[in-house]
Amino acid sequence: MPSSWGPQGQRDRLSPLEESLPLKTALLLHLHRHLPVHVFMVYSERLSHLPSWFVQLHDESLGKVDRQGQKVGTTAVPALGPKDQHAQVQLFREGPLDKLLALVIPEAPLEDLEIPEVEGLEAASYLFGKTLFRLLKAEAEATYQALAEAGQRVYASSSPRSPPTPWVGSCSTSCGRLLPGGALGGKRL
Repeated sequence: MPSSWGPQGQRDRLSPLEESLPLKTALLLHLHRHLPVHVFMVYSERLSHLPSWFVQLHDESLGKVDRQGQKVGTTAVPALGPKDQHAQVQLFREGPLDKLLALVIPEAPLEDLEIPEVEGLEAASYLFGKTLFRLLKAEAEATYQALAEAGQRVYASSSPRSPPTPWVGSCSTSCGRLLPGGALGGKRL
């Protein structure tokens, strides 16, 4: 049996706390509960349903009437990296600094394709021989950097290659400008 199987042959379903993406996400959401918008952007077609799930879970849990009778909550926004990037990142970079952005980036592809040389596209020759995953990962990393430089609070989490669910297994989280003054800027959690 694989090493991830428990003593009774049951698949271990929990990661150590320091590797828990849900725990890290909950902590960041708590620390930034004053921000009215939480964006959840994945850079993987394989995880394309995860942002909608996050929005449902987030909005059901956090849209409430508090003890004083005030309506409280934040708005979650789903996004799929390359598809939503052009329209939404413009707003995220140049719009109000009222968002917490989570980028979920796969560590490795399940499959990958090399970009072939194409006659007549010499202007794009710098891409020839590279893989689509490498291009996608560069796009995600550049987006993270651009958002952090624009002053948005952004963090990136890596998704293991093929976990049983997106939340099981190890993950690492990098933080951009997460606390006022950049107290966690660029450090590993």
